[in-house]
Amino acid sequence: MDENVLGDVAAWVAVVVALAAAGIASYQARIASRQARSASEQAVAAMNQAADAKRQADAAEKQVSLMEGQLASAEADRNEIRIAKHRESLSDILFKSREILINLKRLFLFGSRP
Repeated sequence: MDENVLGDVAAWVAVVVALAAAGIASYQARIASRQARSASEQAVAAMNQAADAKRQADAAEKQVSLMEGQLASAEADRNEIRIAKHRESLSDILFKSREILINLKRLFLFGSRP
């Protein structure tokens, strides 16, 4: 009977060790599952951040493009103002030149009379 008892004890010890090993394996599997879930959540968060960064970069690029357009428009307006001022100046010069010619003509007409 001693051999049967030892065999039974050995069988029970094997069962207990197997159950403990199964419990440890199950615990490790749960930890691995949580880690995988956490890694997946971190990957999703990183992808969302990358998408946000791309949207911000696209918005900044649009803003730069709009600002470039506004700058070009402002430069065109400034050039138009310069041209208008030059036209005014040329018009004033032309008007004064006409006055001078009229005065010179009068001077010669009056000066050539006996």
